[in-house]
Amino acid sequence: MSSRTRSRRQPNRSKNQPVRRPPVRVAEPVNYSLEYASIRRDLWRICIWTVILLIGMFVLYFVIG
Repeated sequence: MSSRTRSRRQPNRSKNQPVRRPPVRVAEPVNYSLEYASIRRDLWRICIWTVILLIGMFVLYFVIG
């Protein structure tokens, strides 16, 4: 085997030298609480209006009926 073939198959690295790898990026957790604050507020408004309308329907049912 010629030196030319050997250099193609095996890179010139010593056995003690570690293989270099690119650093791995770790994904940071995303905080969605600020983005969904308006949606949470709207859902509370919908719940309050639902309760008010249901109470109003029961009151009108017994007053009119």
